[in-house]
Amino acid sequence: MKKYLEAYKDAPRWFNTLLISWAIFGLNFGITRVSYNLYLKSLGFNEKLAGYAAAAASIGSMLVAYKIGKWMDKNGVGKMISIGLPLLGIFVIVKGFSTTQATIIASSFFAGMVFRPLLHAFEPLLAVGKEKYANYRYTLGFVVGGIFQTAGSFLGGVIPLLIDEKGNKESFQTMYLILGIITMISYSILKKLKNVHHSKKKEKSNTKFKELLQVNNGLVAKYWLYHAPLALGAGMSIPFMNLYLSNQIGLSNDQIGNAFSIQEFMLVIGYFIAPILAKKTQSTITIAILNFLSIPFLVILAFTTNPTIAIFSFVARATLINATHPLGSRLLMEITPQEHRSKSLAVVGIIWALGWTIGPPISGVWIETNESYREPFLFTSFLYLVSTLTYYVFFRKIKFSEEKATQ
Repeated sequence: MKKYLEAYKDAPRWFNTLLISWAIFGLNFGITRVSYNLYLKSLGFNEKLAGYAAAAASIGSMLVAYKIGKWMDKNGVGKMISIGLPLLGIFVIVKGFSTTQATIIASSFFAGMVFRPLLHAFEPLLAVGKEKYANYRYTLGFVVGGIFQTAGSFLGGVIPLLIDEKGNKESFQTMYLILGIITMISYSILKKLKNVHHSKKKEKSNTKFKELLQVNNGLVAKYWLYHAPLALGAGMSIPFMNLYLSNQIGLSNDQIGNAFSIQEFMLVIGYFIAPILAKKTQSTITIAILNFLSIPFLVILAFTTNPTIAIFSFVARATLINATHPLGSRLLMEITPQEHRSKSLAVVGIIWALGWTIGPPISGVWIETNESYREPFLFTSFLYLVSTLTYYVFFRKIKFSEEKATQ
């Protein structure tokens, strides 16, 4: 823990505000991820509409991702965070009070325009500081986000039931109203980030964005490419995990919230473990190994109806595949020139938006028609395997600077 303390002390003065903003975002993410499909269920809708809503959000983000990324590279990601989080609070309320198919899809579309670009706004700031503390800064950022996602996941399942034991739509709407107001008023704190830039403004770009396809032997383009099957696979399964636990495994809303909060808590542990494993092997190899180890647990979810096995596999899968996020984020920041980092992340966001535009409607229609989650989960497992093998082929020889120094 000494290194984490040193990294924290070495970080810029605005680092505390960055962590607070990530905490607020994590709380929003945790609550809405667990509860929104359950809210749709309380309105009488099924997986089909849940799939369409997820796709609408992805289309919204895809349409603006690159333009916002370009804007962030010019104006700084700090400005996006200070403006974007209060806007997200507004859309949380709008989505929470949407009760018809048309308004649910429309509100999801507009919320997506803010959510996905905001999701990737934090990472470029973690690259600011001494390189020897980079892994520790990335881990600290993701850990804070993960802790508050854990709290949000728990609250997303519990709060509606505390308001009304049957979990009716009004109980969800009350929760979204409170969450939205808290997020909006956070601007009073977040405005400290509005002038924070992730690159040195005086430095002129020596690389045109289109030339990123060739930079470092095409490493950035390869990073984007490996995300394609990963994003499509995630889009076919992840939006339906709460409904899977409800409809197939038979968990109640509060039990689902508990399962998600356990998952997020273990993910925080994973964030600390992944860098330790990386020291013993290599960061890029660690990412490939943990991604590969997560796949069997998704296969288990495709077949089991046992609640204990399902929850264990649900937690283990998410922990293994997501624990490498700080390492993967640092990799993209290191191989991308700093003046293009937000745009590069925007491309990753567009790829994920495409995956979540195509995947959820396909799986939603399939699940509604066949009453089976098995096929989407198995196809996702196949796509994850393709992504992991692609990543290994592309990046197995890539090492961070401190790893090269220890050769």
